[in-house]
Amino acid sequence: MFSIYGQVKFARENSDGNISFLSSIVAIFCASTVVIVLLVIVGLVLPIAPIVIGALYLDDCPLEKYIPIYLVVTGSISMLYCCCGRCCERKQEEEGSFIDNVKANVSRFCALCVTAWFIAGNVWVFSSYGDLSTDPASGNYCHPIAFNFAFWYIIVMYSLCVFFILLVGCCFCAAACTIACTEREEAPQNHTQVSVIAGVKYNV
Repeated sequence: MFSIYGQVKFARENSDGNISFLSSIVAIFCASTVVIVLLVIVGLVLPIAPIVIGALYLDDCPLEKYIPIYLVVTGSISMLYCCCGRCCERKQEEEGSFIDNVKANVSRFCALCVTAWFIAGNVWVFSSYGDLSTDPASGNYCHPIAFNFAFWYIIVMYSLCVFFILLVGCCFCAAACTIACTEREEAPQNHTQVSVIAGVKYNV
């Protein structure tokens, strides 16, 4: 099995240009085990878990009644978005058909809903953090499992965003290093060829 550096170098040697090379770099890193595991977690666990937690404690958060609702809706929209996204990736016999356009529009709408709902969840959770009570008789009570899950769910989402930003940065750094190393290796060969050509002309 090639190392990541070896795969990057091989992609550089067999790419048609910088755009093709960067596409290969992204594909190499996305095919790594760590990224695949994270994608499985994001695609399966993250959408299902908030639905379950929110449904179980739907009426157990008088502090902010929208926190359990936020979890249920977030998981539902995320699953719908993932399903629509995968359906849009499948190739259809007729490109640009009405069904394809509908799927693409639904996918975009779900992405906007997820973003807006995520912002709303930030407001509901973090604004209630200081008033949280563990006393069931209190008006500021929210079940610890529901509240803590919503809190850490948001933190994990931010962490994943940072991780993927760093991953893209690593891809570009790896691409830049590979390009520089390849050009450095090709430079002596080009210099030798120029010297040989110059010597032939001088002898003639």
